[in-house]
Amino acid sequence: MEVIIGVVVYVIVSSITVREIDLTVTAQEQVSSLGSFAGKFRWGPVLQRQLVSNEDDLAVQFGIPSAGNAVDFLTLASFFAYSSGANVVRIGNSADMKNAVSSGTAVAILNDDAYDQSAVGLSAIHYVARFPGALGNSLAVATCTSAAEFESALPGDFTFAVSPRSNLVAYTPDAAEVLTAYFNVGDALVVDGVRYTVIAVAAAQLTLDRIYVGSATPTTVLRRWAYASSFGSAPVSGKIHAVVVDKGGEFTREAGEILETFASMSLTAGAKYEDGTSSYYVDVINTQSQFVRVGGADPLTVNSGEKVALVQFVGGVDGFDDLGVDDYIAGYELFKNAEEVDAPLLISGDATSNDAVLANYIIQNIAEIRKDTMVFVSPQFASVVNNRNGEVNDIKADRDNLPSTSFAAMDSGWKYMFDKYNGVYRWVPLNGDHAGLYARVDREREAWYSAGGPQRGLIKNAVKLAWSPTLEQRDALYTSGINPVTDFPGLGPTMFGDKTLLDSTSAFSRINVRRLFNVLETTIARAARELLFEFNDEFSQNRFVSIVEPFLRDVKGRRGITDYAVVADERVNTPAVVAANRFVGQIYVQPVYSINFIRLDFVAVGPTVSFTEVVGTV
Repeated sequence: MEVIIGVVVYVIVSSITVREIDLTVTAQEQVSSLGSFAGKFRWGPVLQRQLVSNEDDLAVQFGIPSAGNAVDFLTLASFFAYSSGANVVRIGNSADMKNAVSSGTAVAILNDDAYDQSAVGLSAIHYVARFPGALGNSLAVATCTSAAEFESALPGDFTFAVSPRSNLVAYTPDAAEVLTAYFNVGDALVVDGVRYTVIAVAAAQLTLDRIYVGSATPTTVLRRWAYASSFGSAPVSGKIHAVVVDKGGEFTREAGEILETFASMSLTAGAKYEDGTSSYYVDVINTQSQFVRVGGADPLTVNSGEKVALVQFVGGVDGFDDLGVDDYIAGYELFKNAEEVDAPLLISGDATSNDAVLANYIIQNIAEIRKDTMVFVSPQFASVVNNRNGEVNDIKADRDNLPSTSFAAMDSGWKYMFDKYNGVYRWVPLNGDHAGLYARVDREREAWYSAGGPQRGLIKNAVKLAWSPTLEQRDALYTSGINPVTDFPGLGPTMFGDKTLLDSTSAFSRINVRRLFNVLETTIARAARELLFEFNDEFSQNRFVSIVEPFLRDVKGRRGITDYAVVADERVNTPAVVAANRFVGQIYVQPVYSINFIRLDFVAVGPTVSFTEVVGTV
């Protein structure tokens, strides 16, 4: 490519001024393979976009699925089987969801922006789950507020079972003292420096994790906090330690696993660590914890006596059954502004339910406004699952509820896949797979390639399809702009089409052409910003051509287009256009077309006939 650098030199009295004019700017291809999805999840911020890298990251950020949200979770997980990267929105509202709390009454705090420690409802709460949902009920917090709570000598006399050997320790109480006032399960009994873990507590007896092998009359007997080993020493006066625990095992699949520790936090607002950062417990937990936020209640009131309470959270509510179309719409609204977020692949999930209100909204109010995206839609569950002989008519009826548009594509069904998180099989719509196929095409080929057929259209993680259309059924669906998915022997479930929902006969009735123009239009429009507020003269017009032509030439070389032309001169930038402070650039493009049908003619000819005589005549 020829590079032109313009240099203008001015001589002014005895000084020299050098000005550079860069004419090397070209259009840089704007291709993103990010999926975009709004759905029901058990954890994470509500009504905020979150970038998720893969399925494991999805489970960490938004929680593993339950029966109430498995379809949404597995639809997005299906997308991640082909590619990485998706912007995800958790839907919900404060009327139907609650955050679990360690004390007091559950509240609704949808995300960090909505959190306010001084808000009404938090005054009686020590800690609140960071996000709403029943998953928060798995959390527990232990707060050690003094050296005595960290470790202390026990009053009274102990007697020990030594023959036969036992893991039981008996206590002779002083007055009304009982062991349950000092010990929690998990605390340590330290006898002459030997540590035993307490696995059960009764008023006058402890059950240890192993057989007691010490003296029957020990010198020192201590109770030590269960999580003392996570900290170097006890908190000094005015400081506290805190531990966040997955008591229910819902986050880690290991009940009692430590999630987070916070050491030596100050009870005084404005206090600092040596590095200058805040050591005030409210600031530390609220800025560092991934699981909890601080309520308005004094943390010193969590415990009574010397025992450190491990307080499990309660009251968290998912509210899945009460979430509806309006909540999904509010979630997808966060993908509406093309200047804020890339959303090239919109995954609709089970959006054709409710008479396709949601699917129509995504298509008409987001995709057709942005004009740089594709929406992937599936038929309703009832149209394909256990609907013997009614599939074609019902799927076509679902399609008829959607508009004619080149910015959306529809597949033909649902797949049966294994939910590894709950150990069951579930039906999941194929639109997550359909979008994933095109995300993989972006990564392995180009955005203008078709993702249909045996080369690039194989569906992953499908135990079976709800329905596998025959040739005649595929033809009936394809005529209506529905891309059939068929389970071919020896090949498996395969996407067998690349049509958009555009009713008219047009190049834009093919997904690869629509996505080609999405790339071209987005890339060239962003590059054209270089001309904003410049003069509309021959120099700027030629500059526009020099920006666009190298890009189109590159796309042509990569089989995206067969030919092109760029016009930006006085033919389109007429005096009237210039006077209106406008600039017009016209780009003419001949797209490539994918092969949808193959005809093979086998012709038998006589021994005296030349092939050149009959080729093309049959």
